[in-house]
Amino acid sequence: MSDKYSVIGFTEAELGLFVAILIFIIAAAGPRSDVSSTGKSQSTPSATSMPNLESLSRQIEALTKENRRLQARLALLEAEAQKTSALRSRQLPSCKEKRLTKGFLFDVVITGPESFQVGSRKYDFDALIDNFDSQISSAKAAGCVHTIRVFYVPGVSLSDYLGSLDELRQYFYPSDSGALQ
Repeated sequence: MSDKYSVIGFTEAELGLFVAILIFIIAAAGPRSDVSSTGKSQSTPSATSMPNLESLSRQIEALTKENRRLQARLALLEAEAQKTSALRSRQLPSCKEKRLTKGFLFDVVITGPESFQVGSRKYDFDALIDNFDSQISSAKAAGCVHTIRVFYVPGVSLSDYLGSLDELRQYFYPSDSGALQ
């Protein structure tokens, strides 16, 4: 089994535990006697190595707990990845892309907060949606979304413009065309 979380068949957590155990063994089996300047060996007192063994034992316990926690987290992430791997984008194609229309459904001018103009008629947002309800419904049935061209009049604040665009995105794919000249 080879995935991005394994090295030579072992997970990073398992390798970490192995390294911790290896360090513990090396530290525990380290030199127990010193050679003095006279050439005679003197054994080191075991009292100084006992706290070190206890400390290493605590470290191994902590690393083992961390290893278990990481393995559980990895299992959750892998399960989540399995759930979402088959998902597709929720975004529908434009009706223009599906060749159901040849161009934009209409040109709209943002004239203020929740204020729109299509041709010579002015609408608030709800009236605009009501006016184009049949086109919105037919696009939904065809599995697409109509594209509209969006302009704004000079003097519309950025927050009003962005708020209006967000409202339009609920039903259309707005194509930003800039300020109306």
